[in-house]
Amino acid sequence: MAIQQHIINSKGSKKYFKNLHSVIFIPSIIGLLFLGVLLTYDYIYPVLFMLIVYVLSTSAFLTIDVKGVKFETKKFSLNKLKSIKDRITYLKNNNTVKLFTVLAIFNGAAMAMVMPLIVFISEDIIKVNAIILTSFYVFSLIGGFTGTFFASKIKTESKKIIYEYYALISFLFIFLYFMIYLSHYYIYSIYFVLFTAGFMESILSLFHSIINLEYIDKKVSGSIYGLKSTFNTLASALPSFAMGFILSFYILKYAFVFISIIFSINFFILLFLKIHNKTFY
Repeated sequence: MAIQQHIINSKGSKKYFKNLHSVIFIPSIIGLLFLGVLLTYDYIYPVLFMLIVYVLSTSAFLTIDVKGVKFETKKFSLNKLKSIKDRITYLKNNNTVKLFTVLAIFNGAAMAMVMPLIVFISEDIIKVNAIILTSFYVFSLIGGFTGTFFASKIKTESKKIIYEYYALISFLFIFLYFMIYLSHYYIYSIYFVLFTAGFMESILSLFHSIINLEYIDKKVSGSIYGLKSTFNTLASALPSFAMGFILSFYILKYAFVFISIIFSINFFILLFLKIHNKTFY
């Protein structure tokens, strides 16, 4: 992600991220379908398949030309931990990046709870096989692939338009996943919800990619991306643990209520900002 700052410009960012996300979605869909088939035989086959993919991807990564990218060459030492504080201050003072970091944390926390929910419903309630389970995620990826092309048509030069789309999607997310609880015995409803969720999530993902590119300084892009990723991971850990605790008691309704609450926080943050902040205008 840090390399992206050095190889593309803001004018071509939308086209670049549309193509990048598309390239990610297509092999993910193929890989999941293949994985579902392998899982019906023995777990060792998908493990070997993933190892082969990792070896190939690592080999491909080594071919990337980074000669024109200026990386920092300073060695890490404990007396330079001040740089972490400096990066936190950078985030704090950059209102746009700070806002999208907070939104990404709540959105990511809610999304992290979806996977165990889908697995729980698939394995313990409707009892489907591995192919059906992976096909649920395939529909989410197909929705994401479709949403990426739709998002590329949105005028991301206007932060006001981004705000309106972000607020609408955040509001819809509050109710969308709860639809799975209301009709979780009907497989087709799960497909519909995951396709729609993937569609909307890809729009938000494109917004985040473009905002990060345009508002994060190249010189600190690597450390800022790393810091943001750390925050997102830590913030997702506790809700995911709570989801596992709730599901261990088979209280499915409260699991979906919990997700809706997280998405509601995201939405109310946006409402608060519209009233008290001009970040999007």
